[in-house]
Amino acid sequence: MCTPAKKVPYSFLAEGFVSISATRSRLSITTILTNLLRTIIEHDPSSLLPTVYLITGHFGPAYEGIELGIGSQILTKAIRAVSDVSHKELKALWNKHGDPGDVAFETRRSVRTLFSRTAQLTVQSVFDDLYNLSHLKGPGSVDTKVEVVKKLIVSAKGEEVRFLVRIMCRNLRIGAVKLTVTSSLAQAFCLSRSSTTSSQNSSSIETNKPGRLETLKILTQAQKIVREVYVRHPNYDSIIPALLDEGSLETLSEKVPLAVGIPISPMLGQITRDLSDVEQRLKADEEFVAEWKYDGQRVQIHAKRDIFVRLFSRHLEDMTDKYPDVLDLVVALFERGKASESHEIICAIDPVTGQLKSFQSLANRSRKDVKIEDVDIQVGIFAFDLMYLNGKPLLAEAFRKRRSLLKDHLPPFVPTEGSTRCNLIARFDHVNSMESTVTKLQEVREFMLEAVANKCEGIMVKILDSQTSPSSMVMDQDVDGNMEVSGSEEEDRMVGQDDQANLDSTVGAKRSRKKALLASYEPDKRADSWLKVKKDYGELGDSLDLVPIGAWHGQGRKASFWSPVLLALYDPESGGFQAVCKCISGFNDQFYKDLGARYTKGTARCSAEKQLGYIESSGGHTPDVWFLPSEVWEIRGADITLSPVYKAAQGLIDPDRGLSLRFPRFYRIRDDKGVEDASHPEDFAEMWRRQEKKA
Repeated sequence: MCTPAKKVPYSFLAEGFVSISATRSRLSITTILTNLLRTIIEHDPSSLLPTVYLITGHFGPAYEGIELGIGSQILTKAIRAVSDVSHKELKALWNKHGDPGDVAFETRRSVRTLFSRTAQLTVQSVFDDLYNLSHLKGPGSVDTKVEVVKKLIVSAKGEEVRFLVRIMCRNLRIGAVKLTVTSSLAQAFCLSRSSTTSSQNSSSIETNKPGRLETLKILTQAQKIVREVYVRHPNYDSIIPALLDEGSLETLSEKVPLAVGIPISPMLGQITRDLSDVEQRLKADEEFVAEWKYDGQRVQIHAKRDIFVRLFSRHLEDMTDKYPDVLDLVVALFERGKASESHEIICAIDPVTGQLKSFQSLANRSRKDVKIEDVDIQVGIFAFDLMYLNGKPLLAEAFRKRRSLLKDHLPPFVPTEGSTRCNLIARFDHVNSMESTVTKLQEVREFMLEAVANKCEGIMVKILDSQTSPSSMVMDQDVDGNMEVSGSEEEDRMVGQDDQANLDSTVGAKRSRKKALLASYEPDKRADSWLKVKKDYGELGDSLDLVPIGAWHGQGRKASFWSPVLLALYDPESGGFQAVCKCISGFNDQFYKDLGARYTKGTARCSAEKQLGYIESSGGHTPDVWFLPSEVWEIRGADITLSPVYKAAQGLIDPDRGLSLRFPRFYRIRDDKGVEDASHPEDFAEMWRRQEKKA
């Protein structure tokens, strides 16, 4: 335990990791993290920021892309130097465990006192040493990193070694996902004496001693506040000092506002089967915009008056260096002086005609440190939303207003011969769109056919104005006609959970949403006010984004390949993966060869001994090898079925059975998505409900 006079020892954090690793209960993990963070807030608040970063596996805001540059070569040298194991023995341990932390723990445990112990590690010292490694470049940097890693491993003892090395590899494997960390942080501040006693708010838990239900409501509200701030401003460098400052959680959004240069989590659209599904979801007189859904890369463009420009991908990675041609274009657009954050789609285009090209053409561009003279694939930027303009956040504004401001302040721009900016390569335009209502779906259908003919994936349907409703309700009607009306989702989680779960899991349940739709921009949410309608991919109507988690040795001609491959959903609540199906279709020999190169047996990405990620359910399968979950594949199939074997989305449709995908077929790797962007269990369940409704 840490004391007020000392910095938090790293052993305290390691003990917390051990406790978390011993459970898969999301509630238990959140409780342990909450207590750990609360203790640090009380005894050493200066160590809170490095603690949170070590838990998340980052050494600064995730979008900054800070890399330690510690690969297997550096770890192998350091571990061998500390333990004196032979290369053969170390390789055997790698093959057995597949996890660098486990390997380091085993080798360190077998050594007694080859080195004298140094001063006790603290959370702050570990963070500082590792952060400094990220700045080491050039000749001699590898040797320096080996020495630092050796020093840290020697100074660590017991379980400290295991988690220290895992932190270096940015894979703690404790199931502490983004939502868990923000929830635990919110609860820790809400419960800590330093926070509650300084607050003048009458909802203080320590002062008023509320009952259990009231406490849950206060904690839920705290989680909501911190989460909403984080998805708009994902930078703990700003959030944690604001929380530690004498004040209440209610003012956090004012202290940490939307800011140019800091990405916000993207809003996503609900998946629909076809336009008839759109007709069922929207009122007949509902005004909406239909937009082409371009087959390109989604990007946030942040720019301001002093010619500051940054580009972020949909999973908040900085890709400014990838598009120097886009930077030149944005500078030209902002010469008149503006500050904005906007959402665009970058697509490959024909340099002469301006016609759209496929996503594969865009994927062939270089990805890092691209020079303007090396650009060989021209792009078009198609804007569809505006979140910030000249000092004013626009998230709460209706889409009609945001869209109007976008068109007024950022008009199309195409460089022409003889113009002062004819040297520009990229082009800027707004997404092709049309306004309509449900009563004019035939026009929308023709608009969608035009989009598909122009190499688009389909269309997006977005309501223009928020609906007004006297109350917000969700009515669930089961097959017998019984109806239950519930209030907010937060109350559902606290009161009557069993009854609600039984209703939601009824096979064949028909759900009719009656709650008001919002036309505001909702970061990190899949909103009903945005509907995605893709071209017909077969009976399923839409594709799934799945993560490969394992594979078997192929048979016959495929004996040297991994085939079939086990695919899974990502569960954002647990941070785990739920197997959906095995896939053997859609691959060619070159793909199989590349797959084998990426997942070579016996490496940190491919283990025959143990799972390399948190696999909640493997569908009852034990593949020949487990993959490190690190890619997202777009998969299509014939239909979705209830399965007694696969447990994906179990409890959302049926209390005992999960869902599986029949006749899955690989379509492409989604390089623009991380594993957290893969399809979720609720997405899969909603697709099944629509399938059954249409049937």
